[in-house]
Amino acid sequence: MDLQDHPIRHLEQTIKLVTALKFVPAQMLDHQDSYESFGSWTMTLRASGNVFRVVWDGKERLLLTLQRSRSRKQPYDWQQPVWERSGVDGNGIVPMELVEAVRAALGVS
Repeated sequence: MDLQDHPIRHLEQTIKLVTALKFVPAQMLDHQDSYESFGSWTMTLRASGNVFRVVWDGKERLLLTLQRSRSRKQPYDWQQPVWERSGVDGNGIVPMELVEAVRAALGVS
C-alpha cells in the first residue's frame, strides 16, 4: 500500500459525502482528518441555520456520530449525538444514510 492511498481514498469519499449533502441542502464549513489518530476525521456542516458535526472515531469502535450545536456560531456547543452508527469504515460510509440522519435531525422527511 502506497503512503498516499489513505488520503486519496479519504478525499474521494469526502467528495461523495459532500455531494450527497447537497440534497439536504447542507454546506460543509470545516473538515479535519488525522491519519495518525487511527484515521479519525470530523466535518462541520450548516443546514437550515443549524450547525452539525460529523465525527468518525477510528479508535472507538469505528463509530460515526452526528451532533447538533446549541449555538449557531463558534465556539460551538455540541449536544449528545442525534444519530450514530458503529462498525463503520470511515472511508466507506454510506453518504445517503448520513444525509437522511441530517434531514431527520432537521425534521425534514
